[in-house]
Amino acid sequence: MKRYKLLKDLPTFKAGDLFYISEYGALVYDGGDGGVMAYARQTLDMFPNILTEWFEEIQEESTDSIHWKPKIGQKYFYTDDGYVFSGVWIDSRVDNRRYMAGAIYYAETDAERALERQIAITTLMRDSNFEPDWSNNDQNKWTVYYNHNDKELLIEATAFLQYPSAIYFDTYDSIKKSIKNHKKEWLVYLNVEDC
Repeated sequence: MKRYKLLKDLPTFKAGDLFYISEYGALVYDGGDGGVMAYARQTLDMFPNILTEWFEEIQEESTDSIHWKPKIGQKYFYTDDGYVFSGVWIDSRVDNRRYMAGAIYYAETDAERALERQIAITTLMRDSNFEPDWSNNDQNKWTVYYNHNDKELLIEATAFLQYPSAIYFDTYDSIKKSIKNHKKEWLVYLNVEDC
């Protein structure tokens, strides 16, 4: 998303205000609570000098959510109570707790994906009531992985290899049933986009 900073005062906006180009091509004031359209796409098409004479394009730092920390006054997205919300960073204790937990997102779509993934994980964990005994090498612990070459979910048993964030089942049949009933959730959980 292209972002711009206003160079000179306008009747309704002040120099230094931040704007972005919306998905529809309009220039929108990024005021933190939704946004106000400053110029429609048609206006920008008719008068392209608006962006070069009145605004400066801002080069953003990394916006992948895990490496991004908002600056004071900057809008961010987060999830709470199963919904996506937006907030404005004021460096409060709540802002910093969300940041420490990795729950700050640059884009609303990132927050929506994170929420969808958390719901998928919860669904899959509720599908299995199995608690692996890692001291028992005779006990099979069944989990799922994705083969990107063949584009399929595959089942694997392990007795003593514990994978980070894996969800384990006690039997082959129980995990196979989970894949049948919750294939979409497994793909979301494994961050597979070609589903």
